[in-house]
Amino acid sequence: MSPPGRTPMHNASTTNLYQMLQDANRNPQKYAQDATFVAALKSQGSLAKYTNAQNNIIAGSINTLKRVATTEISGGFPVFEIARTGALAAIQDHLARAEKANRSTKAGQRAKIEELEEQLLTAQRNCWQLTKALNEAMQDARSYAKSSGDPKIMELCKKEQRKLLRVFALFVQPDSDKE
Repeated sequence: MSPPGRTPMHNASTTNLYQMLQDANRNPQKYAQDATFVAALKSQGSLAKYTNAQNNIIAGSINTLKRVATTEISGGFPVFEIARTGALAAIQDHLARAEKANRSTKAGQRAKIEELEEQLLTAQRNCWQLTKALNEAMQDARSYAKSSGDPKIMELCKKEQRKLLRVFALFVQPDSDKE
């Protein structure tokens, strides 16, 4: 059994780590020079072991991270994982941009176009991953509604899912991710 107070520490740590990942997605330049953080982003296990006293992030196991993320983060561990991979991609893109040549030349403009196309593809992949995570959550919700046996709950679930499907029907699956 874990020592008293350990679970609240991991709950707070996981939430803080998720907020740090979201911030790294928005502001990769802030984290690009933090070699420890960038290295931790490369795998789930490394990120679980990552510590940062300034942000109250403590090390734990990957299983603890997954368990806590499932309960503390809306969307659970799949959303946490998307934030991790997005933060890594954002930081790598930032570092690559910093190394690129002058944009005023034809070669520089071609490089900029390629960079923007890659960013677009990354954004499309992230949207598709979020769509897939939503679909899984909706399947779970349908299952829970059916298991309740209450027709009102089942109808409410169907109604809410129709609303969500109308929104997500606007998204197109990126070609590289089609199965």
